[in-house]
Amino acid sequence: MLAWLFLLDHCDAAGVIDKPGRMARAAIPLPLDWEEFREKAGDRIQVLPCGKWWLPKFVDYQYKGGVSATSKQHGPIRDSIRKHSLPIEYPSNTHSIGIRYPTNTSQEKEKEKEKETDKEKDKETDKEKDKETKPRKSRGTLEEITEHCREKGLTDDDAAWVFEKWEGNGWKNNGKAINCWKSTISSWKRIHIFPSQKQIATPNGKPATNGKREAWQINADIKAYEAAIEEHRRKPENTTGDGIWNRKGLAKVKPLRAKIAELREEL
Repeated sequence: MLAWLFLLDHCDAAGVIDKPGRMARAAIPLPLDWEEFREKAGDRIQVLPCGKWWLPKFVDYQYKGGVSATSKQHGPIRDSIRKHSLPIEYPSNTHSIGIRYPTNTSQEKEKEKEKETDKEKDKETDKEKDKETKPRKSRGTLEEITEHCREKGLTDDDAAWVFEKWEGNGWKNNGKAINCWKSTISSWKRIHIFPSQKQIATPNGKPATNGKREAWQINADIKAYEAAIEEHRRKPENTTGDGIWNRKGLAKVKPLRAKIAELREEL
């Protein structure tokens, strides 16, 4: 056992080792006839023409997946195989190891490129199909918008204004496609965006109210303005890194804060 451990510890990457001598006797302080040991080992130890010993099954044991012809890690074993002219194929009772040349030939590489190209084409085709089958974002006709604005207490001019605005910008709100134009109209009405809401004002300059409004209505408007301010705060371009409003952000929220102050005076 000690003799085998010595050979395994001191052979090179291909299982080649100098014939045991002084170093072996120093490592194993027991009387041992190395020639007799080699003969008893049979084909597990072969003597090379250069006089060195070779352990054929060492490669099989260490490189179960085969020796690569391109891997840098397998460089030492390839060097030893060339240097000692070791046979590439092994006895049938061992795994057929040898040097495995790269399987990625030029033809196979071309096939892989074609497969990748086909995959990209398939992806593009799928995207086009999605565009065709995906329903359009919500868009209404002028008649539909006019009818909805009337239901909300807005004027026909408000309907024409918002229709022309959305037709001009591709039906977007803050740069994003409008998912539900009815909900957008309701939100805009709450924060007094429509022309009729800006034109009509009370003598003290406050937003027009059709008669005295209930407190809950005013509070609802205040919450809508506060929600709009928070939405601006969440956008990185409106604040500094520590959450403080920058000049651009202050310009956006200043009129909203003024509206909130006016509504609180109305309570």
